[in-house]
Amino acid sequence: MNPTTHEETKNRLDVASRCMLVNLSFGSWRARKLDKEETAAVNLKHGTDAFRTVKQLVDKSKLDGITKNQTEARAYHNSVTVPYDDKGRRVLNSSIYLEYTTKLNQYKAEHDRLVSEFLTDYPSIVAEAQRLLNGAFNPDDYPDQYAIAYKFRFGCEIEPIPQAGNFLVSLQEEEVEMIAEQIEATVHAKLTKGMQDVFKRLHTAVAAMAEKLPNFDPEKTGAERGTFRDSLVQNMIDICEVLPALNITKDPKLDAMADECQAKLTKYSADMLRDGTAAREETAQAAQELLDKMSAFAA
Repeated sequence: MNPTTHEETKNRLDVASRCMLVNLSFGSWRARKLDKEETAAVNLKHGTDAFRTVKQLVDKSKLDGITKNQTEARAYHNSVTVPYDDKGRRVLNSSIYLEYTTKLNQYKAEHDRLVSEFLTDYPSIVAEAQRLLNGAFNPDDYPDQYAIAYKFRFGCEIEPIPQAGNFLVSLQEEEVEMIAEQIEATVHAKLTKGMQDVFKRLHTAVAAMAEKLPNFDPEKTGAERGTFRDSLVQNMIDICEVLPALNITKDPKLDAMADECQAKLTKYSADMLRDGTAAREETAQAAQELLDKMSAFAA
C-alpha cells in the first residue's frame, strides 16, 4: 500500500493543511486502596511477600456510568481518527471536525452530569462503604468532595501536524534543510503507520465476512450450523462510511477498495444473508475475492 505517483506523494505532504492532531484524555477516581495492614498479615501467614490486598473503597457500580461514558467516548474517538504516535495523539480529518466536536461535547456533557451526580451522592456512598467494609473501613482513605472532583477529567487537546515550514531557526542553510527533511520524514513515517491501521480495520471487517458466511448453514443444527451477528454487516457499513475521513493521505487505491467493499458487501442485511442462500453465497464469494485482492494490495 505504498504510493508511488507524484500526486500520491503530494497528498501525503499536504495532510497537515487539512488534518489536525487530537488527544483525548480522561481522569477518574479509582476508588481503590492498598491495605497495608491486611497485606502484612496475609504475607506473614504464608511466609511470603507475594500478596497485595487492595480494598475497593466504594461499590463499583457507583462509578460504572462514568467508566462506560469514557469507554464509549474513547471508542468513538478511535473510530474516526488515525493513530499518529505513542503519546496518544491521533489524526483527525478537518472535514469531520464539526461532527467530532459535537459528538465529544455530548459525551463530555453526560460525563459532567454523571460526575456531578456522584459527588452529590458521595457522603451517602461513603456511609454505605463504612457499612460494607465493616472493620476494614478507614475514613482517611476517602478524600473530601472537592479533592475527588479534581480527579475526574474529560479533555481533548487539538494541535496542528508539525510542518517543516513552521519552524524558524537561526542556523546555517544546510542545517535548516537537514532539520526540515527530518521533520517531514518523521511525520511521513507516522502517517504511513496510521494508514496501515486504517487498512487493517477494513481488512478485519472483510476477513470476518469471508470466514463467517461460508460456514453458516441454516439447515444444520448446533455448532455445525454456524452463526454470525448483525454486527458482521454493520461493521462493514460503519468502516465504509467513515473511511473517506480516515483516508487522510487521499490514497486512491484505498478509496477504490472501500467503494468496492461497500458495493459488494453491504447490499444485503444480516437477516437477508441468513435467510437467502444465494445472497449469502454471493457475498461470501465477493468477500473472499476482496480479501485476496487486499492481500496482494498490501504486499
